Amino acid sequence: MKNIILVNGSSKGKKSCSNYLLETIKENIKKDNSISEIIINDNRIKIEEKFNTLVNSDVIIIAFPLYVDCLPSCVISFLQEFENYLNNKKIEKEIILYGIVNCGFFEGEQNKYALKVLKNYTNHISFLTYGGGIGIGGGGFLGRSQSIPWQAKIKLDIKKNLDIFCEAIDKKVILKDNIYTNINMNKNLYSMAGSFGWISEGIKNKIFIKGLFNRPYNKDAK
Repeated sequence: MKNIILVNGSSKGKKSCSNYLLETIKENIKKDNSISEIIINDNRIKIEEKFNTLVNSDVIIIAFPLYVDCLPSCVISFLQEFENYLNNKKIEKEIILYGIVNCGFFEGEQNKYALKVLKNYTNHISFLTYGGGIGIGGGGFLGRSQSIPWQAKIKLDIKKNLDIFCEAIDKKVILKDNIYTNINMNKNLYSMAGSFGWISEGIKNKIFIKGLFNRPYNKDAK
């Protein structure tokens, strides 16, 4: 039995695509594992308690959305504070860190630099080993698709790759390469749907199409 910690690094918490992916991982890994969850932005739990939970784990799975080719600021701060917390602490066992990154871009490979940052982070901590990660494209759709079964064609490729990812976690093995996957949808159609999504959100907030092109902080904008 392994002690597995799921870390949600999205600012949206339980309502995020990251949470949806972690719940899917939770459902698919072996039931004889002990599984706990941490939400980075949940301030009801002291950060020292979160760190203590992490150092007593065998496997850490951290999920977050892509922010400008990198990690969200809350995740960066959390990892920096965790490294500081570990000063003068002697951890005897090896802990494997896996990463799940989703992005609004169509291609899952857009997440490769964020996963590289995560891998480099483990080089600073002697007992922490990078186990590999999965980069998922089409996160904007995926987070809103919970009513669509994983067996549906549009999500099936992601599910197959998540199954491979879960198998690695169950066996506590290090992936040879990161996994990249995306929704099974025409890229142009996905981009068009995303554009309509922005228009819809703008209308909800009383901002119409022309207003979406405003550049209030650009002095030269007309």
